[in-house]
Amino acid sequence: HINYSADADEWLAHKYNTLFPKVDKMHAVSDKIISKAEKYGAEKDKIDVIYSTLDFKLLNKFEKNHYEPHTPFRFLSVGRFHWVKGYQYSLSAIEKLKKLNKEVEYTIISNNRVSEEILYQIDDLSLDDNVKIFYPSSQSDVYNAIRESDCFILPSVEEGISNVVLESLAIGLPVVSSDCGGMREVIENGINGYIFPARDIISLQNLLLKIIDLDIHERKKIINKGKNYIQDNFDSKLIKSRFHNLYKHTLDLEK
Repeated sequence: HINYSADADEWLAHKYNTLFPKVDKMHAVSDKIISKAEKYGAEKDKIDVIYSTLDFKLLNKFEKNHYEPHTPFRFLSVGRFHWVKGYQYSLSAIEKLKKLNKEVEYTIISNNRVSEEILYQIDDLSLDDNVKIFYPSSQSDVYNAIRESDCFILPSVEEGISNVVLESLAIGLPVVSSDCGGMREVIENGINGYIFPARDIISLQNLLLKIIDLDIHERKKIINKGKNYIQDNFDSKLIKSRFHNLYKHTLDLEK
């Protein structure tokens, strides 16, 4: 919520400004969020960045075991229907692919009801046969959908670091992400995924075309780079150790 809520809520902004300068230590999930916290009086040297951890034991059960994409090519996004998720931009990019006669499907997985704006856009762009809205009954449903897709799209306007992007990389799904929030801290463009400027439909369209046209060798390479990055930086033992150190230093328990 620090990314956008206080911009629209004076009461919340006041609470941030009152409380943030008083804390002994803060935890941020990305470097980008530090700059947001500083805006409300937090001190940079009192903020530790510790990324989210992943359950690799569970995720490994859903690991993709093939690299060949489907026909039609399957794109996927996961997240609630809210303006900050940027679905209006990904839908517009999908419509441009359709106009180029690309065979594509786009599934959006959400736990809340689809907005009227999104339903209107799907109909207005004649995407009824290309776009599916899926409401999962369990987390396993989400992971199964990731495994059976060909590319994950994060079109968000703002994020900290998206957990579902981390999960997708761990499962073996190539990711195309906007440069919102801390996503550049995870995605190295062209190495372990692809980055486009938030709200830039043409850039997103071009990257989706690039993903579709990857040969198997290129696709395998970028998938493995993504997996390796996640395994090296989001292991539970590593994250647990960093949290222990944060509390030890804050509570001065090392004396």
